[in-house]
Amino acid sequence: MPVTANGKADLPALHRTAGPPLAAEAPWTAPRDETEQTLVDLWATVLDVYPVGVHDDFFELGGDSLLGLRVISLARDAGLRLTTDDLFTLRTVARLAPIVQGRQVLAVDQEPAYGTAPLTPIQRRFLEYDMAVPDHWSMPLVLDASDPIDVPAARTALHAVLAHHDALRTRLDATGTQTIRPIAPDAPLDVVEFGVGSDRHAQLTAWITTASGTLDVGAGRLVRAAVLRHSEGDRLVLALHHVVMDGVSWRVLADDLDAAYRAARAGRPADLPARTNSILDWARALTPLTAGPALAADRRYWSTQYSPPAGPQWPGPGTGTSGSARRHTATLAPATTQHLLRDTTRVLGARIDEVLVAALWLAVRENHGTEGLFIDLEGHGRDHLTDDLDVSRTVGWFTSIFPVHFEASADAGPLEVLRAVRARLRRIPHRGSGYGMLRYQAADPDLRAELAALPTPTVKFNYLGRFDDHRGTALTVAPVQVALDSAERNVRSHRLDVVGLVSTEGLRTEWEHVPELDDPVTVRNLASAFNRHLHAFCDAADETQRASGDIAVDPGRLGLDAGDLSTIAAAIARIDGGDDDAHA
Repeated sequence: MPVTANGKADLPALHRTAGPPLAAEAPWTAPRDETEQTLVDLWATVLDVYPVGVHDDFFELGGDSLLGLRVISLARDAGLRLTTDDLFTLRTVARLAPIVQGRQVLAVDQEPAYGTAPLTPIQRRFLEYDMAVPDHWSMPLVLDASDPIDVPAARTALHAVLAHHDALRTRLDATGTQTIRPIAPDAPLDVVEFGVGSDRHAQLTAWITTASGTLDVGAGRLVRAAVLRHSEGDRLVLALHHVVMDGVSWRVLADDLDAAYRAARAGRPADLPARTNSILDWARALTPLTAGPALAADRRYWSTQYSPPAGPQWPGPGTGTSGSARRHTATLAPATTQHLLRDTTRVLGARIDEVLVAALWLAVRENHGTEGLFIDLEGHGRDHLTDDLDVSRTVGWFTSIFPVHFEASADAGPLEVLRAVRARLRRIPHRGSGYGMLRYQAADPDLRAELAALPTPTVKFNYLGRFDDHRGTALTVAPVQVALDSAERNVRSHRLDVVGLVSTEGLRTEWEHVPELDDPVTVRNLASAFNRHLHAFCDAADETQRASGDIAVDPGRLGLDAGDLSTIAAAIARIDGGDDDAHA
């Protein structure tokens, strides 16, 4: 097994020495030039899959839109320019390589950005929520340290990251502007000592809640950080206001804090990846874009092609407050999750987000008898709109939230439901990003009013992608469940909020609800049905493979004998025999 200088598995090197996969739909082809080799290595690293052939589909290998942004960022570092549109339309290295070979990486000013710009669409939506305590709404980041934390080095790293990522120095104005200020001379960093035998997780959540309560959007206090010392190990913890943080930014920040901290301990300045366009660049460009050709398809879709449902929809009105909300967590076993990500999507010809939404629809139909599904979906919101902007690695809140109404006949089978989901989602321009831009920043006031008057779903679904792929060497994302921290009196945005992510434990979905509005037993049944339908999609993919004979394996090519195969079969049986669990 080839390893890196840090002693970890070197996946690109392993990929270069590996043969073709055991079973392939089309002849497996190795990289044929330097560009293909670079892209294949990036896919192997990001997807944790090897070997990768030039005709393999990114999404059928388990990729998603968030992992796509990571590929785009790493490709930029390698001198190759990709866009989200490229990945979604071309999908294979063989198709992408000729496109990127003739492109220049976008030149971006590497100096810190300062100044004022309009709020982004999602920030405007945040103000619409009219929270009782809008300052208390954070997205925590918890990093485990491999050794006791060097506090001066951690402070230096924090200062470097705050300087590098402009959005962390933002101040929001309720009149509709945001200002990025010069960095403060010292990065605040608390040090908290926990006693031996104390409840580590309880202490962690208590610190996050207290720190989140001190944030102030108007004053620009958006980050609190601390070193939490405990007998089980040190942690670097950040409470970051959600108004400058999303899932993509969360990963970027984790990587950069690890890199900057290692550099500071070694006495070197932080050498962080090149800046992409600032949140200011993005916000200033949006209003002109809404009137131009870049969003022409979006204007047509949302004004003439989108059909909201008529009449009341499940589960009805009311959202409750953060203090009254409870979470039910359901987990899919790691082996089943990998099957879902890498085999089921490939065989059924659907992206993972499409399979998850189809399972949600089937679960709702089974438990509540509804024919259609009306929900808000979340996306990363960083879709390619113009060649002049690249925000693939920009820290900030770019999230898109857009309504989708799925329809099918009452007797539609699971695969028909999946086809309906796939068809609907692939018709929405820019994966829904244009909806918020047009609703909040369209140059046409009539269009803004038209979109604001549309019915609002009371269910939201958000697939955050994989959180099992962060491999810091000094600071690593902690395997703990820490949700958004919001003041108890804050009104929730949706009645049922479903969030899915892949961790080392497998696919985990959290079903946030208010017991006074929705019976917890009903929510547990819904989550159980959701997992059961995911299993059914895996079974359907297996049956399709068996029917097509797509399991041709040549053990001799791998040097395996009958004894080896028996050992592998027994191991697989033990894994597949593991119980999926669901717990509150």
